[in-house]
Amino acid sequence: MIFIDQFEEYAEYQRGLRLVQLGQDIKDLYRCMATCGNLSFILTMHPRTERDFITRAGEIIKTYGEIMENAATVEKLEPAHLIKIAEAYIRHYRTDDFPEGLRTVYPFSDSVLNYVAEKSNNNPRIMIRILGNLLREGMLAGGKEITLEFVKNPKIHTRVGLGALP
Repeated sequence: MIFIDQFEEYAEYQRGLRLVQLGQDIKDLYRCMATCGNLSFILTMHPRTERDFITRAGEIIKTYGEIMENAATVEKLEPAHLIKIAEAYIRHYRTDDFPEGLRTVYPFSDSVLNYVAEKSNNNPRIMIRILGNLLREGMLAGGKEITLEFVKNPKIHTRVGLGALP
């Protein structure tokens, strides 16, 4: 089995003919593996990148034939799914001496998780990165809880990867 996670990171940096060549290379790799009999080829790609890839290399992708017949598409993640992923990360990285009585998503308020989930373009990696950046900014600011008011500070909002406030 060949598994390429976060394939979109590579595909997003390809432009024009390079993206077309990438489509051809994937096709060649798949066909080579298919001759071996029982190999699986799995790559993950964010929907936005998939759309760009199809736009630029669509003619080659159409020739994949049996590849597309075996493709599996994962449904788009909604903000509620991203929040569950963030909660799982927070629980996983909690220290054993975490005080009783604090919310499970502490130091984040629920409104912060909702806000960041909505601003993450349905991409869990972006959400986790922004939350990590918020932890750093919160620590540097000497705060205990990360509130929506803190996040919507224009400097913080930009520094953590949420862009400029409208």
